[in-house]
Amino acid sequence: MQRLLALIQTRLPVVAAAAFVAIILGMSMHRNGSLTPAFRVFRIDSTSPGFADTRTVTNSIDCVLGGQDPYTVRSFDHWDRVYNYPPIWLGLRYLGVTGRSTNLMAAMMAAMFVVALLALFNVKNWAGAILVFGHAINDPPFGRTDWRDPGWND
Repeated sequence: MQRLLALIQTRLPVVAAAAFVAIILGMSMHRNGSLTPAFRVFRIDSTSPGFADTRTVTNSIDCVLGGQDPYTVRSFDHWDRVYNYPPIWLGLRYLGVTGRSTNLMAAMMAAMFVVALLALFNVKNWAGAILVFGHAINDPPFGRTDWRDPGWND
C-alpha cells in the first residue's frame, strides 16, 4: 500500500493537471451541451485543420457506409479532399466509428496522452511538480492559438 501511495505522490502533478482539465472540460460540456464547443474553452477548434487527419478518417468511414469510394469521392470531406490513408483505418467502422466519433476520438487521444505523462514523469520536489503541472496544462494544443494547416493533407 505504501508503494502505491509513493507512486501516486510522485505523479500527483500530472493527476492534478488531468483532473483540472477534465473538470473544466466537463463543466464546459455541461454548459454547452456537446464536446465540440467544450473544446473551444481550451482554444481548440475541433473543426479546424488541426483535426484534419482524424476528420479525414471518420468522414471517409461515413463515405464507405454511404456505399461510395472515399478514394474518389470528395463530398464527405469538409475540405473537399479524397481519402489518402491505408484501408485498414476504414475498418474502424466495425467498431462503430463514424464522423460523429471525431471529438470522442480526440478526447480518447488526450486521455492516452495523460497516461503517457503519468508513465513518464516522476517528480521529487515542488519545483518539479509545478513545472510538470504547468507543462501539462499549457502544452499544445492547450497553449497554442495559431493552428495552421501545414499542407501535409493537400
